[in-house]
Formats: sequence, C-alpha cells, structure tokens
Amino acid sequence: KTAVIGRWHNGKTETLTDGKATDLFAEVSGNGERVVWRRNLNHVFLRDQNEVNKPLATFGNKPAGLTIDHEGNKILYAARDEEGDQNLYLTDIQTNQTVEVSAIKGMAEYDGQISGDGSTVVFTGLDRRKEKADMNVYVWRNGKTEQLTWDDGGINTKATVSDDGNAVSWFWIDREDTNHRKVLFWEKGV
Repeated sequence: KTAVIGRWHNGKTETLTDGKATDLFAEVSGNGERVVWRRNLNHVFLRDQNEVNKPLATFGNKPAGLTIDHEGNKILYAARDEEGDQNLYLTDIQTNQTVEVSAIKGMAEYDGQISGDGSTVVFTGLDRRKEKADMNVYVWRNGKTEQLTWDDGGINTKATVSDDGNAVSWFWIDREDTNHRKVLFWEKGV
C-alpha cells in the first residue's frame, strides 16, 4: 500500500511525495513552510523550506504522533526504545540535536504538542506502573518535566499549549461515566 502527501500552499495544491512508499500522518508547521510525515512506519521525512524532501534521524523504533512547532524548527514524536517502552523526543531541525523529553519506565508518553515558540511541550502519559493505569497530563520546559494532573477518578488527555507556553488545556473524562467530561485549563503562575 502507498499513500501520497500533499498540501495547499500559496494558493495551489502541491504533491509532496510520489506514492512509492507509505507516507502517512503529515503535520504542517504553523507558518506553512515545512511538513513532516511518517514513512513506512520507521522513518520520518521533512519537506523543508527549499521544497526538498529529506529523511530525519530519529531515536527509537516506530516514531509516531509527529508534531512540528510554528516556525518548523522543532519536531516532537513518540518512539519505542530497545525494551519496547514508548518515550517522547524533541528534535531541533537546525542543530540536528535531539532531547529526550520523557522516558519514564512503565509509562507510555504520547499526544505531545509544542508551544508556538518551541519552548514548552505538553503530553499525555499512560502510567502502567500501578494495578490500574492512570492517564495524566505533563508539561516539559527548560529540560524539566512537571506532572499537571493526578489520578482523580478520570482520564486526563489531549493537552494543548498556548503559543508562549504559559497556558495548557486538556480533556478530563470520568472513568465511571464517559458522558461526564470537562475541558480543564492551567495557567503558569496562577
């Protein structure tokens, strides 16, 4: 099976890939200049501002959940380590440096989002270290991860972050009654 990646850019539709591979889950930078996608399960490709497609070096296996910041300089993704644990990585495209955002053993980190300025990452962590798995929201900035939610009888997931990284919202869903849901909000310093 194959899939083609395209985008609407400068008033026209562009085809970015040739359909010879399975190219899926494209994400466009906020300024529209760069596109990232997953190819054949184990590779990440970038369409840069010069309209060149190139592979990106990634850590781990089966990168998923790609996200790109507004300027198209940083890519966030989840990938499995040698032991099969899913971790979160942030790659700076300009320096080709990758930072491990979170790699807590027994917890799957996923659904990450990058702030518009690239300084802050929010993500969901599925913690399987207990008898009953917890889903909580975490924020990462300045090389440190902070847990924003705790097991409160619900599932905390799908976090989003403001452009400046100072505000986070997420969904809370009651474990016992999934029709009982809330959108919650956290603001730095409040």
